[in-house]
Amino acid sequence: NDDMFVYPTILKNPKFGNWTSQLWLHYLKNDTSKFIGFNGSLSNGFYESFIGEPRFSSDDKKLLFVGGNCDGNQSHTTFYIIILQNPRLQCNNLTNVVSADWMPDRSIILAQNNEQNDTISIYQNGTEKVLYTKPIMTPDDTLNSSHIASIKASHDGTKIALWYYIRLYHETQILDIEKGKIID
Repeated sequence: NDDMFVYPTILKNPKFGNWTSQLWLHYLKNDTSKFIGFNGSLSNGFYESFIGEPRFSSDDKKLLFVGGNCDGNQSHTTFYIIILQNPRLQCNNLTNVVSADWMPDRSIILAQNNEQNDTISIYQNGTEKVLYTKPIMTPDDTLNSSHIASIKASHDGTKIALWYYIRLYHETQILDIEKGKIID
């Protein structure tokens, strides 16, 4: 976004010992900042209250991020949308969302870890259209789906980068959406 940038913080309340997530919006035009507090919308606890990968929509009117749950189940992660004109939080209660990004048409792609059938899947528009599914193998030092940490759509929406984190090194693969296959 040319008018603002965004960054998340997690602060510990010294009085109560709990962690609070905040999302800061910094406006470049007048060099001011404001934060969006979530007032318990994200569950308490350090790992459950994280805000990951805040990303602007192509029209710069919405912000998307993956975060802790909004259903009280601390093992779940989900995704959130904030409408920036009058900032308010919209919780989308899907379980085990690993990463999310906007497509050029402002639809959303999600990487979701499905523990029931041991797969990780990339969906468009929530869970309406499966773009790619890959079995999860036992974690080790080889490249496998359990290591997918982030996804990012190309500007034209034809490819998705899959970023893997394996111990201390990183790897990227490119998914061709039309073919439904890894091409690099």
